[in-house]
Amino acid sequence: MTLESLQYVYAAYKFGSYKEAAFALSVSYSVVAKQVSRVEEELGVKLFERASKSKEMNLTLAGEVLIGEIKTIIKAYEKMQNSIDGLGRDRRKRLRIGYGQYLPCEEEIDILAMFNKRYPDIALSQKEASPEDLRKQLSAGLLHGIFVAFLGSNAYQRAEVLYPSEEYEKDQVSVNCGFHFLMSGKNPLADCLYFDKKDRDLLLGQTIIITNTADSERKKVPPYLSNYLGTSKEQMKVRFLDSSNLPLLPLILQDGDYIYPTARRFTGNIDHITGIPVVDWEIPVYLYFICAKESDNPSLNLFRQCVKEYSVKNK
Repeated sequence: MTLESLQYVYAAYKFGSYKEAAFALSVSYSVVAKQVSRVEEELGVKLFERASKSKEMNLTLAGEVLIGEIKTIIKAYEKMQNSIDGLGRDRRKRLRIGYGQYLPCEEEIDILAMFNKRYPDIALSQKEASPEDLRKQLSAGLLHGIFVAFLGSNAYQRAEVLYPSEEYEKDQVSVNCGFHFLMSGKNPLADCLYFDKKDRDLLLGQTIIITNTADSERKKVPPYLSNYLGTSKEQMKVRFLDSSNLPLLPLILQDGDYIYPTARRFTGNIDHITGIPVVDWEIPVYLYFICAKESDNPSLNLFRQCVKEYSVKNK
């Protein structure tokens, strides 16, 4: 039995299925299944009650006992790694940070660039994923920290539901009200200086791209958009884009036939894409950096210092 095998068992437990664990670990389904079976054979017990299509895997009694031990082993291993890193050995210290698959994400990229420049001896890995996948990977220990954006004045309460303070630290990076419609520079509307509610008919004449990052089966226009345009999904020309296709969004926008609403800060640094501001938008967007509580990872502590410095500088 190896540490690697135990990590596969832990991933299967955290993600609820071999398929989800395989996706998070960037391996095939069969690799996860084989590693779990290897541990079960060596211990002589079943660790999971196998799932049906409508039900996630559940731990057996033996599985519950083993998962408790694995958590202890993984934490001890990470502590040992941090201690070794602190000695200044040749092996580079590593940090894994995740952020959302959306446009734009300027603040996250700025902070990552700041950290890379300041600490070139730390190997920084960046992971782009949907908010749900980021949450799962942070929970499973596959990421040291993640950036997450929440819309509306109740942002902290919503963040607390997903990332309770007993388990996670939350650093507020920024708060802004920078709503834009992104589009190709070839779009006739790209010549507008701004939009307000009088431009409703112009906007409804466009095909609006809406992403479904939480649940791709739910085709729903978000309230912030339907309230602003004063219409329903049936009256809009909408193209729903599954989160797995979000990397294609810049190419789709460049065709000139679509517009994409975003409440994130935009200053026009995406090739061939223009952002037209909405002047009467007042809903705030809060960006948080979230990590596990009481982490003893020195590299993560340095990254959080960069986050806080950036937050103070850009208030």
